[in-house]
Amino acid sequence: MLSTALWLLSIVLAFQVPSTSALIWLPDSLLLLGFVPLLVLARQSWLTLLFGLSNAFIGFFLLVLTHLESDKFVGEVLLMKQHLITMHSPWAWLYLGLLIAIWGAVASTIDLVKLVKRLLRRKTT
Repeated sequence: MLSTALWLLSIVLAFQVPSTSALIWLPDSLLLLGFVPLLVLARQSWLTLLFGLSNAFIGFFLLVLTHLESDKFVGEVLLMKQHLITMHSPWAWLYLGLLIAIWGAVASTIDLVKLVKRLLRRKTT
C-alpha cells in the first residue's frame, strides 16, 4: 500500500513539477523510495544490494549524459538526451542508489557472517 502511494505520487508529480524547478528530483526519489517497503518485505540482502547498485549506475549514466556534448546527438536521440537531462536528476538516482547499496552491502555482510557461523557450528558438532 505504501509503495503504491509513493509510486502514484511520483507519477502525479512527474507531470506537475516543471523541468526548471528545483524539485525536479522529487518524482524520481519517490519512485525509488516506493521500492524500499518491498525490499524490506523481501528480506533478500543481495536483492537490496543489486537494486541499489543498479540505481547508482543509472545515476552515474545520467551524470555522464549531462557532460556529453549535444552536437554528437541527432534527431530523436538528441530529444531523448534532453528529456533525460531536464526531467531526471542524476543526483537523486546516485544518492539513493548508493544509500540503498550500502544498506544491501551491510545486510549481505551480516547474512554472510551468520552463514559462516552456522556452517562452522555444523562442522564442530
